[in-house]
Parts: sequence; C-alpha cells; structure tokens
Amino acid sequence: MSEIKLNKFEIAILREMFARARIESNKCGGFELKNLRSISYREKQVLEKVIEQLN
Repeated sequence: MSEIKLNKFEIAILREMFARARIESNKCGGFELKNLRSISYREKQVLEKVIEQLN
C-alpha cells in the first residue's frame, strides 16, 4: 500500500470530519461514513486527494 501525503491542515480537516461521523464496516470489506449530513468544499477536496492517491 502506498503512503498518502497530506499536510497538517488536511489531516486536521479529516480528523474533524471523522470525529463527526460514525464509521461502519460494509459488506465489501471497506467502510462507510454514516451521519455526515454534509461536507464542506474543503473536506470534499481533501477526500478527492486521498482517493486520487489511493488509485
């Protein structure tokens, strides 16, 4: 697995977002974020960056 490169501000954004969410395992061996009513534009950008680096 490759290392995901994030700066300290992006890490803080993800920590805050995960703190608001309830994380549940799904049937495919992954996970889902539950109870996130909405995410900010910046949170969306950080998630897209993580996904891009994972692919």
